[in-house]
Amino acid sequence: GDAGTIPFQPDTTDLMENARQANEMYQLAFQGSGPPSPPQVYAAPGDRSVTLYWSAEPSESSIDVLTREMDFEGYKVFRSTDLGQTWGKVITDNTGRPIGYHPIAIFDLENNIKGSDPAFPQHLGEDSGLAYTFVDSNLINGFEYWYCVTSYDHGNQDPDSLEQSYLYPLGASVFEPHTVSIIPGPAAIDQAGGELVPVGGPCEGSVRIIITDTTAVTGHGYKITFSDEALTTDEPIETLQSLGVTLVDTTEMDTLLHKYPVPSDSGEYLPVVDGFLLLLQDVTPGVKSIGWTKVHNEMSTFDWYTEKRTTSPQEVEEIIVGVEDFRIVVVSESNATSGIAFMDGLFTDNIYSHISIPIQVYKITDPENPVNVSAYTQVFDLRNYFPISDLLGPLGWDLIPGGAGYNPLPGTVWPDIIALRDGDTEDANEIWLKTQNGPASAIAPSVGDEFTVITNKPFRPGLHYGFSTSRNSALQAVDIEVDDPLKNVRVVPDPYIVTNVWETSEFGKKLQFTNLPSECTIRIFTLVGERVATIDHRSDRGYAFWDMRNHNDQFIAPGVYLYAITTPAGHKALGRFLVIK
Repeated sequence: GDAGTIPFQPDTTDLMENARQANEMYQLAFQGSGPPSPPQVYAAPGDRSVTLYWSAEPSESSIDVLTREMDFEGYKVFRSTDLGQTWGKVITDNTGRPIGYHPIAIFDLENNIKGSDPAFPQHLGEDSGLAYTFVDSNLINGFEYWYCVTSYDHGNQDPDSLEQSYLYPLGASVFEPHTVSIIPGPAAIDQAGGELVPVGGPCEGSVRIIITDTTAVTGHGYKITFSDEALTTDEPIETLQSLGVTLVDTTEMDTLLHKYPVPSDSGEYLPVVDGFLLLLQDVTPGVKSIGWTKVHNEMSTFDWYTEKRTTSPQEVEEIIVGVEDFRIVVVSESNATSGIAFMDGLFTDNIYSHISIPIQVYKITDPENPVNVSAYTQVFDLRNYFPISDLLGPLGWDLIPGGAGYNPLPGTVWPDIIALRDGDTEDANEIWLKTQNGPASAIAPSVGDEFTVITNKPFRPGLHYGFSTSRNSALQAVDIEVDDPLKNVRVVPDPYIVTNVWETSEFGKKLQFTNLPSECTIRIFTLVGERVATIDHRSDRGYAFWDMRNHNDQFIAPGVYLYAITTPAGHKALGRFLVIK
């Protein structure tokens, strides 16, 4: 070059990096980073509601083709009211160009990746935790909704190498696995719908059935049981749990269909079998409510609780054995319970029996039939075991503020404990209730006051659910006897004026008959008795649509029409409705 200039020195570093990336893209058929695979989505209609369920796979184990990493971040739920043409409120970029839609729900990993994506105008969630079910409420019965549950990755938030979070494309057809079409509405009035009723005791866990493939429905009987035996499964499970759920076909000699861990309180479902899937949603074991539930004078300020409140090694864990509910009733000394007191803790043989405790204890799991279990009440006074016992009150348990039940150093030692039990055997149900009676200024309970402990009722051994399916696709879970299944039949809307909210086009006319049983025949006539149309209703849903066409496939004329509804059992209902155009 010219004198005084620095000659050009070619650097091949960038060239080689570009060549490497080009070769990688060629090997990947020119695919770049993309979103995780979408989940398989199912939906169940309810009265003015829809419940969505979806699978964890293949979304959560999807591998990015470029980075070779599993970068799944979460799920986004979208709703469409125009058959998938739009999916809610529009998101725009900084120029106002539409680039997406706001979801109605987001469920993402708790990994501190949250808030707005710095590389693209979309939201990454709020570390809410993953879920596999969502209930959409306040809907219009009879209206067709589309839902899409799609997956997205976390992208890259490094300022030096930003990469946007990728969202799997929203559905354009209900034939895609992550998109469903559903019409909410009540169940047929002679069926309980997909919710099963437990046998063997109270349970607040939910078991629902969803028909996914009517052609695969067998009409067989099935039974769901729970076991705490060693659990084996027909698919890999990451974490072995102590309680398993088993599904058997009772028609086929209790043939085992599935054995899985009991799902969590977030709700999960067993894989599809015989044209249906089961959604199981458990509740967390423990106390649902606790406190003074009946008072005669002032509300007692005595603090009685079950949970572990401090990290002190002297703090006993929460102990709740079984799912029974208990109530303590404060009584006079003359009606006191003769209980058993274990003094000086669990570490000595110093046991005192038949102490006077001014309470009566009842098991109230069946509120209509309380059982007095005062004879099994036990009291633990552990304070004398510790060297600071000289700072505390005397041994014993009473209802005197500042007395034997008072610990002026909360959190440093165990308080007195009342063990509420319903028997004297090792397998008796039991709740350890820690008591802190407070200083001399505390308010003691009055005679007749009641303290109640209500527990959650999760799945457990001893419970079972039974059901059968119908080849007509109507679920026969729990039949309900109805004196007159047609007495509340209605036509909606009446009068029909030009159109209604269910219709998505001028050619999709819809009139709805509601409050129907699972089987009936609807016949529609003109005022002069000419038959217009016949609807054979066979469904577990309590409604049926009429497309407002006659038996010649022609739209009906305006006017007054009559209907007659009959059931196989011989019930009848007559009525009329008006059509205005």
